[in-house]
Amino acid sequence: MLRLQTLFLITCLLIVAFQPVSGQYEKEAGKLLFENILSPAPAGPGKVAYLRADPKNPEAPIELYLGDIKTLTETRVLPGVGFGKTAGSVFAWSPNGREFVIPQLSNGSWELFRYKSGSRTGEQISKLIQYRESQSEEMLEMENLTEDQLLTIGQLAYSPSGKRILFLMDRPGKPALWWIDPQTGNTRQATEDQIGYHGCFAPDDDHISYTITRRIDPNKLSASEDIILRSLKTGEIDTLTNSPAMEFNGVISPDGKYLAYVVTTANINNLWVMNLATKQSRQFTFATAGKNCATPNWTPDGKQIIFFGVGFAAQQSVFVKDFLPF
Repeated sequence: MLRLQTLFLITCLLIVAFQPVSGQYEKEAGKLLFENILSPAPAGPGKVAYLRADPKNPEAPIELYLGDIKTLTETRVLPGVGFGKTAGSVFAWSPNGREFVIPQLSNGSWELFRYKSGSRTGEQISKLIQYRESQSEEMLEMENLTEDQLLTIGQLAYSPSGKRILFLMDRPGKPALWWIDPQTGNTRQATEDQIGYHGCFAPDDDHISYTITRRIDPNKLSASEDIILRSLKTGEIDTLTNSPAMEFNGVISPDGKYLAYVVTTANINNLWVMNLATKQSRQFTFATAGKNCATPNWTPDGKQIIFFGVGFAAQQSVFVKDFLPF
């Protein structure tokens, strides 16, 4: 009898010892979905997209994947298409999940290409080469640039209506946010008076949030990051965050009522959420030393936030967490 009790006790201890630590993840961050990923972002209802390289093959290209949040099944979206080059490692999926946009080289210049979900053939929707400034071979050599680096693309984001796409267009020394109408190809600069990055549209397709770098002390090198809300029609600006902390990567919820963003404290990144009507903020993730949460994105229904987590598991991961309005 004693031997049976001892075996039962050992079995219970082994079960506890080998239980997954998802409870710890959920306490500090959220539910872990997929590991070994880069740049997670919603890809329509119930889907998340991300980049991944084959860990068993160091020479493998970084490819675009689509994951199902409920079943955790994964699909390679564009097999063989690498996303590892400069200006090629970003993507954006429409809120309804029916299409996505990626940068690709066309005639030696980076352009935006739109793909229908499930298709491996895309169509060019931009003519950004008109904004590229030519440089002599001597200048290119002096600045250590190639022709395709005279205009690069980053940080793509659809508006909740799907009618506009915001992106960072970086020409040497001139990074700025631009927007494009994917139906007409009409393109306009969105941040005319100051450099901005981590851009996001509000549901009205007019207001955008973006991050700026603000000098704390003109006599010192110290700087802070803050999040701005701007109207494209009027140019009116509202400073959403303004503190000594680094506050950046703000993303407006699909209903326009909340802002999810990253706050750096004691070298730890955590997500916070602001009620835009009251400007009240609440901490959303609670990562501790050695762990970080970043790049928040709302699911299309606004009920969850998908984000990037480092330090929780053996590999960088996609997390999702339910959001409760306040």
